[in-house]
Amino acid sequence: SAHPDVRAFHGEVRVKRQVVGFKKIKFYTLENIGAGPLLLPEQEMHTTAFWLHFQTEFFESFDDYSTSDLQDALRGLGNLLQTVATVLLLSDPRDLAVAVLDDSEKMKTPFEPDVVLYDNYPGGIGQSEPLFRRRLELLRAALDLASSCVCEAGCPSCVGPHNEIGARGKEGAVRILRTLLATAP
Repeated sequence: SAHPDVRAFHGEVRVKRQVVGFKKIKFYTLENIGAGPLLLPEQEMHTTAFWLHFQTEFFESFDDYSTSDLQDALRGLGNLLQTVATVLLLSDPRDLAVAVLDDSEKMKTPFEPDVVLYDNYPGGIGQSEPLFRRRLELLRAALDLASSCVCEAGCPSCVGPHNEIGARGKEGAVRILRTLLATAP
C-alpha cells in the first residue's frame, strides 16, 4: 500500500444486502414525493473485491475529526474511488459497488474501517485484481478528481452530494488521500 497504516487487499467476499425502504421520486424534477419502509428478505452474493483497510494509527493526525466526520470522509472516498475505478477499467458504473465497513462500535474495538469496491455480479467479473495492481494510480486519480472539482462540499461528480457525505466529507476524503499518498513512491 501507499501508507504503512493502510493495507490493500483483493479477493473473494460475501456481500449481504437488504432493502429496508423506498422513496418515490417525480420524473424529470427528481422531487421526493414520499417514502416508506419495506420488509424484503436479505440477499447474499459471493463475488470479488478490492479493499483498503485503515488501521487506527492512520487517523492519529485527524484529531479534529469526530468518528462521524471520518465515516463521512470515508464514504466520500469510496464514491471517489468508484468513479475513478469505472474510468480506469473502462467499465459500466453499475459494474462496481462500494461499501464502507466499520464494526468498531458494535464490536467494541478501535476504529479500523474498510473501504471496499466489489464486483456487482455473482462470482465477480475480474475487476478487483486490476484495481489492486493499479491502486496507486487509482488513489492519485481520485485525489486529482476531488482536488480539481470546483464544488465546495461535494457533488455527484466527485465525492457525492454534500447532503449524503456530510459537511466535511469532501475535505476529509481529500485529506485522507493526501495522507495516503504522502509516503507513496
